[in-house]
Amino acid sequence: MTTKNVCVIVPDKSISVDGEGYQLETWSFDDAKTWAIQWNGSTKTGDIEPAPVNGKIEGGNEDITEKDYDTKVKPYVDAWEVEKAKQAELQAQAEKEAAEALATKIANRAAVRKLGKIPVEDQVAVYSKGTTSV
Repeated sequence: MTTKNVCVIVPDKSISVDGEGYQLETWSFDDAKTWAIQWNGSTKTGDIEPAPVNGKIEGGNEDITEKDYDTKVKPYVDAWEVEKAKQAELQAQAEKEAAEALATKIANRAAVRKLGKIPVEDQVAVYSKGTTSV
């Protein structure tokens, strides 16, 4: 995968690669002193923004280059790829369950039609004025 842009927001546990972002449930990085990481794949440069200490930012951003990518950016991209695969699997499972539920519903409706009774869905019965019982 050719990475164009990476954005990591440490307090949010959020990683975005090429505009597709995920918020990770588990965060196994030792980056308490980091607020954010920005990486531009076109220029192969980026920066690391320090986290505020007592409400103040001490020092400036740390510039990173291609030689820093494997140690300072790639671990986040790897975690993003794992989360992306996990979300794709969850989506596929949800779609499978929805398709199975729809197939069951269609089969049930066909069985009811064979009996000569057609169910009415999502409708409220309308009775003439003055009807007190059915």
